[in-house]
Amino acid sequence: MLTGIILGNVMTSFSQQTYLWKVTSKNNDKVSYLFGTYHKTSESFFHKYPALEEALDHTETVVTEVEIKKKDLLAPIHLRTPTNDLQNTVGAKDYALITEILHKSDFDLRKLYPDEIIGLLQNKFDELNCDLFFPGDKYFLDEYVQVLSESKNKETVYLETVDQQKDYISQTNQAISWKSSKTYISLILKQYRKYQKSGKNTCPMVTETYLDFKYKYQLDKDCSKLSNNKKLMLQQRNQQWMQVLPGLIESKNTFIAAGLGHLFYNCGIIQQLSALGYNVEPVAMQ
Repeated sequence: MLTGIILGNVMTSFSQQTYLWKVTSKNNDKVSYLFGTYHKTSESFFHKYPALEEALDHTETVVTEVEIKKKDLLAPIHLRTPTNDLQNTVGAKDYALITEILHKSDFDLRKLYPDEIIGLLQNKFDELNCDLFFPGDKYFLDEYVQVLSESKNKETVYLETVDQQKDYISQTNQAISWKSSKTYISLILKQYRKYQKSGKNTCPMVTETYLDFKYKYQLDKDCSKLSNNKKLMLQQRNQQWMQVLPGLIESKNTFIAAGLGHLFYNCGIIQQLSALGYNVEPVAMQ
């Protein structure tokens, strides 16, 4: 995010209570918005806070990370050769439970890689256990922003292609082999069995932190101190996105929806826009 911006105590405190930021330029009267999403929550979160749709309605262009279309995501997976690697890794009992959990999945489990299995299992557990989906919900939050944008005839812009995002993710997951994945999968299944038995909410802290507005932006934190994976997933991608965002903001009222982590630290979008002279201020959501 930004180097050298001075955020007063009041603004810093207030900013922790919102994921919506107003962006204005000294060069014109365009007004844009930056919304930090959480990929695992759903459309109900968007509806709960009217300020989000009001901001989107004010804009002409909606920007999201990547176009989310299941057919595009499924295509390369369908071309893979099925294997018994998952079943051989976890054993018959755990494999049966995984099949039960993911029976409605559009994916052939025999064609998935270890990190993909882990991601699907964690997402499904979060859906069941964290009140992320409510009756009538059909979309995760980022996809819903895209659907809503299309329904309102907004221009849509994507910061990455599906292949680019997959490449970033695969680079961070290079160390996950079937052997090393067994521990992660076992932990998720243990959580799932515990939830089945007790019905007690054991929602991961990261989810509750987002829903309760408890994240800290840490705008002055130096990104050189981040882990290599975070540097890749946040800092490097932010640098690429900043080649596009200022031009959009200067020319049109723009609604930008990106994962909340991309707003954090001194290499985040907030600080980078501020460093270019934009006024970036928090907008009350609650």
